[in-house]
Amino acid sequence: MAPQAIAADSDEPGYTVEPIGTPLEPTYTVENYIHPNADLIAAESNILLKEGDGNISLTTCDQNQRNQIRVSSYISGEGICFKTAGTQGWLKMEIPGSTGVIAGDKAIKVYTVKGDGPRVETNVAANGLKTFNGSQGDVTLFEIRLS
Repeated sequence: MAPQAIAADSDEPGYTVEPIGTPLEPTYTVENYIHPNADLIAAESNILLKEGDGNISLTTCDQNQRNQIRVSSYISGEGICFKTAGTQGWLKMEIPGSTGVIAGDKAIKVYTVKGDGPRVETNVAANGLKTFNGSQGDVTLFEIRLS
């Protein structure tokens, strides 16, 4: 015998009303790897955060935080900082006018391009500093990976 719906105005105790056809399966969340608030950040700061795995994310710079990666750029005098979580992670972005990077407490790889030139991969040791040999802001940082 098929189940019957109970009228919504029923005064019978102990009954719950569920419409026929209500899905009983859980809903699913699909990760799209887009950085949270990427559109707002791009509009306010000229930094385009494209996608990542969530283990590297933009944060407010704090000299006391050892796990921050700091990017120097002509577009931001005080620096652009990223916090890290875990031992692996990646974030694709576009930070034009990049002049260098200081790794946090983990070694990183950074990928840059100068003008229309080839992509350059650079290893930066934990707590290390790497400057980019660009002139007049022609280097764009476009990816950071925890290594």
